[in-house]
Amino acid sequence: MTLSTRAAALVCSAALLATLPGCEKGSTASATSEAATKALADLPQAAMTSAKDYIAKLGDVNGLLAGIKDQASALKAIPGLAEIVEPLNKLTDSLNALSPEVQNNIRKAFGGQLDAANKAFTSQASRLSANPATGDLLKSTLDKIKLFK
Repeated sequence: MTLSTRAAALVCSAALLATLPGCEKGSTASATSEAATKALADLPQAAMTSAKDYIAKLGDVNGLLAGIKDQASALKAIPGLAEIVEPLNKLTDSLNALSPEVQNNIRKAFGGQLDAANKAFTSQASRLSANPATGDLLKSTLDKIKLFK
């Protein structure tokens, strides 16, 4: 197939896709972005701040956990984790206390970031818990962490 034939096929494919439901005007990604923007606009400022702070605090936890490779680095990380757990859990509690409508708007507005942060924590916690050198040291701290889902 020549380059011009490929280009013609691509143009025809794009034209055909635009006629399919859900493919017109920017497709699903655009609709998702619009939903997230609307959800963000509908959030009270305090809820938006709590969500951003939650994601940042959980990112701090994930950063500390990612640096743990052995018993020595686990011992070094415990004080930093202990400082973050209480503020993180207060944020989680405040998010969980919001109305279901506001919680849904948070999930729509910050869904990708929330999912990524929560998955990163779950992955790191599983990795460290499975390691005999770090699992017992970190268990009580990791068990205290509450996630907003």
